[in-house]
Amino acid sequence: MRKISRIAALVLAIVLIASVAIGCHKKDEIAYKIGDYEFTSAMYSCVLSVSASDARSAISEFVSNEGKSTKDIKYDEYKFNDKGEVSKDGTVSYKDYILNKTMTTLKQYVAVEELLSEKKLTVDADYIEQAKVQASYYWYVGCDYSTYEYYAANGVDPSGYFSPYATFFEKNGVGFSTYEKYMVNEYKYNFLFDKIYGEKGEKEVPKTELTEYLNKHYAIADSIDLSTADSEGKALSDEKKKEVKEKADKLLEELKKGEKFDKVYNDYQESLKTTSSSSSTTTSSETSSASSTATSSAATSSGEKEYTPEAYVNVFGDKETTYENDLFDEVYKLKLDEFAILEDKDALCYKVVARRDILKEEYWLKNFRSSITFTLRQDEFDKTLADKTTDVSVTADEFALKPFTVEKIKFD
Repeated sequence: MRKISRIAALVLAIVLIASVAIGCHKKDEIAYKIGDYEFTSAMYSCVLSVSASDARSAISEFVSNEGKSTKDIKYDEYKFNDKGEVSKDGTVSYKDYILNKTMTTLKQYVAVEELLSEKKLTVDADYIEQAKVQASYYWYVGCDYSTYEYYAANGVDPSGYFSPYATFFEKNGVGFSTYEKYMVNEYKYNFLFDKIYGEKGEKEVPKTELTEYLNKHYAIADSIDLSTADSEGKALSDEKKKEVKEKADKLLEELKKGEKFDKVYNDYQESLKTTSSSSSTTTSSETSSASSTATSSAATSSGEKEYTPEAYVNVFGDKETTYENDLFDEVYKLKLDEFAILEDKDALCYKVVARRDILKEEYWLKNFRSSITFTLRQDEFDKTLADKTTDVSVTADEFALKPFTVEKIKFD
């Protein structure tokens, strides 16, 4: 799937759009006509707002990586290079980056429609419905359906962790129906990409290339997580943390003596239940794997039991993946089946790990195939779309566009 941008750090509140912000303009005015396709001012504002959010996220990450505070960033002082990356040597201003990205996205939508027509491809109704369902979860909750289900299954209210996208978009002149159309456009982009580069696609990425990438940029490890946080999620004192480390050392010793990982893991989980019956200090990092991908067992058509990872299996990715984890390098340098104790300072826990072979089961390639394919072929795909609209006519209605500028995008 294409990485659909998420709006982070928004204040959860019901905000009414002031009439002064929109004036006498109607959100269904045609702001742009690109080729034979028309885009309303509301759709333009939607894409513009997403592009601005992307720019801010990239700048915030850049600032953070430089070890500087991300509070009160002056975003318009940063520039981007020709690869769309924040750079000290960049020549593209914050404003121009957002405007360029917005126009590129709109042209991509046009190119996708043209190519779908040329290739005689029809997007399934179920696929469109999936896009609409996801749109509703993002709009009203702030996360996708699967994330919502995960939190709900664990008895956690997602509203405590996410802000509805409506909070951000409504004050920028975007209603749900427009956001739903935006999501459908994104899904069509993904659909066409998969038909070209996905399994059995006209330019299917060779399995050898996918496997090589998987083995280079991902790692899996069995993990027992021992929390170094108290019941309020605050870091333990050095003395208490030392006690946790001693527990981790004992678990590591058991494993090195030949005890099965699942037995050590299950025994530890049972000890937590005993402890929690007299003290409520157990945290989520103790009771579940931070990056667990466990699912229910299933059977293949031949009746054989299909592989599914245990609850203690963690996935670690490098910075090129959506599973980016600061511990990746430490896990990756371990030999297969080698044990170690790692400290996850972000999750506040010690991890007793055993690196496993990610190529042993087809499960991992199957589950990461889509994201890996996208990483490997996105640039090529986007160039195809850009070439498709090189000479396309673009007509703008300046009156319809007037209320929707980079400077007027509201984040707070």
